[in-house]
Amino acid sequence: MARQPKGPRVTQAAKIEKKLDGLMSLLNTTHQLPPNAAIIASGSGLISSEPSDGGPHSAGPSTKTPNSTESTSHGGGHQGNPSEAETVSFSSVVDGVFLDHEADRLLDIYRNSLVMRCPFVVISTDMPAWQVRQDTPFLFLTILFATSYENCPRQHILGDEIMKYVSEHLLLKGERSLDLLQGLLVYITWYHYHVSGPLQINLFLQLLIAVLTDLGLNRASVARETQDALFNQIKQQDPCAANPLPMSNATYRAVIGCFYLSSTITSTSSKLDPMPYTSHIEDCLQSLAVANEYNADFILVQMVKLQKIVEDIRCSALHSASSMKGLVDLYVKAFQRSLQDYKTALPPGLQQNTSILLHYHSAEIQLYQVGFQMPQVVEENLKFQRMEILSACLSATKGFCAAWLSIPPSLYYTLSLGNFGQLTRALLVFLKLCVFHAEDWDAPRIRQQANLSFIIDEMINRMEEASITFGRNHSSCPFMKSVTNLKLGKSWYERELGKSSVEEDISMDLNGGSADAAVLWSQLDAWNEDLWGGFMAS
Repeated sequence: MARQPKGPRVTQAAKIEKKLDGLMSLLNTTHQLPPNAAIIASGSGLISSEPSDGGPHSAGPSTKTPNSTESTSHGGGHQGNPSEAETVSFSSVVDGVFLDHEADRLLDIYRNSLVMRCPFVVISTDMPAWQVRQDTPFLFLTILFATSYENCPRQHILGDEIMKYVSEHLLLKGERSLDLLQGLLVYITWYHYHVSGPLQINLFLQLLIAVLTDLGLNRASVARETQDALFNQIKQQDPCAANPLPMSNATYRAVIGCFYLSSTITSTSSKLDPMPYTSHIEDCLQSLAVANEYNADFILVQMVKLQKIVEDIRCSALHSASSMKGLVDLYVKAFQRSLQDYKTALPPGLQQNTSILLHYHSAEIQLYQVGFQMPQVVEENLKFQRMEILSACLSATKGFCAAWLSIPPSLYYTLSLGNFGQLTRALLVFLKLCVFHAEDWDAPRIRQQANLSFIIDEMINRMEEASITFGRNHSSCPFMKSVTNLKLGKSWYERELGKSSVEEDISMDLNGGSADAAVLWSQLDAWNEDLWGGFMAS
């Protein structure tokens, strides 16, 4: 039989172009506000499509602040901040927020409740809402989006406005500004509240890094290559040419935030490679630590230090654990000391901080899950090493679940996309530990002690409570999507336990297991895809 000719090979560039086409198509569908946008409640009153006369957002000085932006155009010919007309006509929903005096309240929610999950974008307490909107219109829009968790219709309309703004200013006009960079950081942090169609998180991460690079913030100016220096000399002769964005505490946070989001999201779900941790990022971190301008800066420094350890683990030789044999224990102990030193150096008040605990246990899971990759061996000392590593992994997953369940459902709206990714990883590893079959691992005893079904039930109950608290108890709510997929995971787990051959016939050796093992792991991987997508889909 003649072989069928293969179709043309799809290149990486073609894949990216296809993603951009999909985003543009999605943006075209959301270009207009829905007909009922004018009557969506912004808080207590109705939304007007016209700005109020003499409202707080239409007057007041335009003072420079750490968050003020200087827009840079690349190929689009647009420079400076958006015009006043563009800002005023931003959205009828945004205008309505000012009419109902909601803007300052929502901004305070961000400052008091959300900023610790997004410490790479800080708004000074002496900046009123109208000034934030005037100086950083896109950032203001994304903050309204993140804080409108009690008003689902408004949140979805704001999400559509964000997509339209990205399309017009970033893609069509080619604008680059700190405002765009900070706004993308906020939007990606709470991206799971607004997903239309296929998941676009990889694309938004790429856009984030692209804006950072085009602004010249991805590396120190003194380390520019000769070619870049020559271009800068040429551009200096043009009075209209845009200068690189100067470094400040706001830009330090943005650079660090790009690394942090890239690392946390790619370590739990994405197929992208993370943004590398460079000496420039380290310099930004040290500068921010010395300045210590806001309380959130200290939290940010600690979070990034911990995420740096996670990246060191991911880039280490532990990825080839099957060929390392006796060296695995040495690597694990080295990183274990790094994690312990990090925790010891934390101030007492932060050692039990829920956000830090989630990150810390997630880092432990990233380290100890290498135990699944260790080959079946006969040497007693290596068997003991794997048992120790898997036991530490079990302790880390239980610690993560305990920290998660300690968060009141009324605060679930603060949880970031990265937090949900960490939860996904923790639950999947927990499941593996409960069904892992090896001579040196007593899975039945582990299942009895762990009581994983009860833990999943508790998470389901709290997700349902959170959805009801915020009036989001419908199928498109991210919390209810989480409930659906948690039930799916529990059903899979209990079905596997009900199989009489689960401990006798299924080998969990990832390096050379049986056909049954391959089928089991493929089922688990499929559930992983469904669970992760369910946390974000709307």
